[in-house]
Amino acid sequence: MNKNLSINNIGKREEEIESKVRTERERKVQSNIRVVRQALEVLNTGDLSRINEFISPQYFNHESQVDPVRSKLRGPEEFMDTVKNLRNAFPDLHYEEQETIASGDKVISMLSVTGKHMGNFFVIPPTGREISYQAAHIHRIGDDGKIVEHRAIRDDLAFMMQLGLVGPSSKEYEPLFHAWKGFRHSQVSQRQTTKSSDEGEAAIHALYFQMIDGWNKGNGDIFADPFAEDADLVGFDGTHLKGRQEIASF
Repeated sequence: MNKNLSINNIGKREEEIESKVRTERERKVQSNIRVVRQALEVLNTGDLSRINEFISPQYFNHESQVDPVRSKLRGPEEFMDTVKNLRNAFPDLHYEEQETIASGDKVISMLSVTGKHMGNFFVIPPTGREISYQAAHIHRIGDDGKIVEHRAIRDDLAFMMQLGLVGPSSKEYEPLFHAWKGFRHSQVSQRQTTKSSDEGEAAIHALYFQMIDGWNKGNGDIFADPFAEDADLVGFDGTHLKGRQEIASF
């Protein structure tokens, strides 16, 4: 009889431990989701006053690695720079949460992104066009309960089409693009209606991708070639480079 009671007590104790572990795991998952929602709220409002509360000093953003200046930023400084640049380009930027999945130290958010392009989006001048696309954002939460890593998978094709930067090569393919991405020919930038603006826009694209190619290859000469001899390059961190030679050495 005592033996049975002892076994029952052990069983109850194990159930209590499992329940506590489950509760703690659920608590941590909900805490991680709240932290990510705080970051999204900052992107929506531009209020940077409390970012140290949820962005780790070790924060690493994979999305900034293509930029030669921003790729060096870490922690709250990087997140702050991202918010400022995005909201400068899209003052009414809004991320709407569609679905969130969390497990362990990861939080995955499916988001609808909208806004109107009213300022420079890095090298892309304002178009006055509205954007609306889907994106998946993946955040990793550190032991301190703060976001330590971020990466995104966006519908960049729809995004670029909405800005008028890309589109079908001819009207023949417009129905396909419309069925695939909701594209209409009227979404192509009006600046593309003349030959000179076509050539100018193509030239800008070529120079931009040459810079990206130079950065990816670690070749300063290729990166700096699109700049004039006396060009100025001012990084988001305040770094000021004067002239093509200095830019190439960067």
